[in-house]
Amino acid sequence: MTKTMTKHGNSYAVVIDRTMMDLMGITEKTPLDLSLKGDELVIRPIRDGHRRTSVMQAYAHVSRKHAAFLKRLA
Repeated sequence: MTKTMTKHGNSYAVVIDRTMMDLMGITEKTPLDLSLKGDELVIRPIRDGHRRTSVMQAYAHVSRKHAAFLKRLA
């Protein structure tokens, strides 16, 4: 995909299409890590470890609360 930069105040911006954002699993609020690898600009989402922890806690809670039902379902 070829992109050009757009003037944004005193800086320049590269616009990321919605399709690309969906593929990366990011939103406009996702913090991004920008780094250089030689002459390449690498953009990576910063994954929040807290989010994973909260999902795992919710899973554990549901598993405990509905253990009998899940056992019959299996």
